[in-house]
Amino acid sequence: MKKGIALIAVAAAAAVFALAGCGGSSSSDYPRLEGRVADTQGAPVAGVTVSVASKPAVATTTNSAGYYALKGVPTGSSEFTVTYAKAGYVESVAVAKVEDGRAATMDVVLLKEGATVAIDGTKDAVAADNRADGLNGKVTLPANSIVSASGTPVANPVVTVTTALPTDPKFGYAYPSLFIGRVGAAESPLLSHGIINVSVKDSTGQPAKLDANKPATVEFPIASGDDPGSATVPLWSLDTATGRWVLEGTANRDNTSTPPVYRAQVTHFSWLAINTYPNGIQYVVVKVVEDPSINPPLPVAGAFVRVRCGNTWQARGITSASDGKVVFAAPAGISLNAKDNYEASKDSDYQNVGVQSIKTDGNTTEVVYWLKPLKTGAETP
Repeated sequence: MKKGIALIAVAAAAAVFALAGCGGSSSSDYPRLEGRVADTQGAPVAGVTVSVASKPAVATTTNSAGYYALKGVPTGSSEFTVTYAKAGYVESVAVAKVEDGRAATMDVVLLKEGATVAIDGTKDAVAADNRADGLNGKVTLPANSIVSASGTPVANPVVTVTTALPTDPKFGYAYPSLFIGRVGAAESPLLSHGIINVSVKDSTGQPAKLDANKPATVEFPIASGDDPGSATVPLWSLDTATGRWVLEGTANRDNTSTPPVYRAQVTHFSWLAINTYPNGIQYVVVKVVEDPSINPPLPVAGAFVRVRCGNTWQARGITSASDGKVVFAAPAGISLNAKDNYEASKDSDYQNVGVQSIKTDGNTTEVVYWLKPLKTGAETP
């Protein structure tokens, strides 16, 4: 797999969800973003604070079933980033878009926090996750490298390290934001080989940070069956403002560890990942229709679509109001013809019938997906 090919400009899959057939809503309900938050076992997560990253006052919480409805979100042609936060879980982000003052949906899976350890901040120290399989992310911290918001060294910081690997259940669903990397203005789909989140606080629970002048070393474990195999892999951090992964540098392989690991120096903590570039790209066009036997079929606008290849790559998007389609740029060489590589959903007024046809022509795969309406009529703002 290439590590240094030119990045390809890709339009990010935006999330737009126009509800249909519900009725009874008032204009004050629009624009809004709604959805469900679950853990990696599929259980709903209640009490999650959901907020617009650029406007934290626009916020709500999930109910006992994990559902939320966030009103007053930005609307129009621009994307916005949403944060999902609850104690005991790693904060995640999603990229959303609400057109024409309507409603949109975004379902999110949260990872539970990994191991938390209090260290002596005046000395060199190591903090590691504590996974049952022993594949633990690790961070090595120089003495006096953890500081407060004002830059004062923290004597007894508390460090939490969370590790997630492609072999974990629901990795592709819990992977924060999008499988899209950015270098400057160029974007490319990414294949992930693992993510680590490192967070630091002082002894009273107040947020702390890494002193950029005292880099830490982060260690990524490698799961069996998902080894990049190369001497180096690109290191990325998540820009929570844009929802894109930003190229930070290079992680170097250490074959003396069993299993091998990749290590990299970092000057700040956030979501960190080792992701590789694909050899090229292929395009996936998913069209969601009300009934594939009708010619021409009626499109389903605002359907939430996922396309995936195992846990290593996944794309999420919403069908357009004009033609019921969503287009993804996927890594070339991965198999996307199997029906279980595709999902589509909408509100409870639709029955999920599944993939009706898959056709590949050159580097483009076209999929027709059937969501059968159970009611008629449309909800409008």
